[in-house]
Amino acid sequence: MKNSKDQPETSAPSPQELGESLAAQIGHEEWELDTPDEGIADGLLPEPVAEAEAVEPEVPLAEADFESEVPPSPLQIIEAMLFIGGQPLKAEKACEIIRGLAEEQFRELIDVLNRVYRLQNRPYLIA
Repeated sequence: MKNSKDQPETSAPSPQELGESLAAQIGHEEWELDTPDEGIADGLLPEPVAEAEAVEPEVPLAEADFESEVPPSPLQIIEAMLFIGGQPLKAEKACEIIRGLAEEQFRELIDVLNRVYRLQNRPYLIA
């Protein structure tokens, strides 16, 4: 298929291709895409969706009904609470807000978030 300027359409580059391109530009020989496989086996992180399984939403997000039948995971709730700001988030407060969450589970989820951020080369560290 061609676009209006008679140039062939190309698909978007994969994350691996983007990483390899960036590595070549900054002079690094190799590039390997990080994947957060820790935590997935424990059920703490969602399984990655293969590109073939990805489905475009039928309704644009701006018009979509954001009510979902699946509630957010404790990991998502804790991450949202951390990014809201304000007073430092303490285990006791998180356990009050998330029913059934124990302080040990809270600390484990903080460790998972730190591993994910490190694997994604994000500038965050939760202390």
